[in-house]
Amino acid sequence: MGHKWTIITDDDCLHCIELEALLGKEENIEWLPRIDASKILKENPILTASIDVLPYAILILEEKPIAVVRAATPERMAETLAMHQS
Repeated sequence: MGHKWTIITDDDCLHCIELEALLGKEENIEWLPRIDASKILKENPILTASIDVLPYAILILEEKPIAVVRAATPERMAETLAMHQS
């Protein structure tokens, strides 16, 4: 089962910059500035309600968002992915 991540970031977010430095070359990650995230957030109101801590990673399986990771780190993203791949 293929997966991808959409990670919402902001220019002045130091954790976002660090995460992108760690994962920036991954092919299954779409980096999305918060200002450009309005479409995905509008289509998924539950995501909008919980986007208070950046970076905000959205796990997408079969073209549907199924989980989010607030204050995302590589470790937290790996844990979330493992929970949804079983």
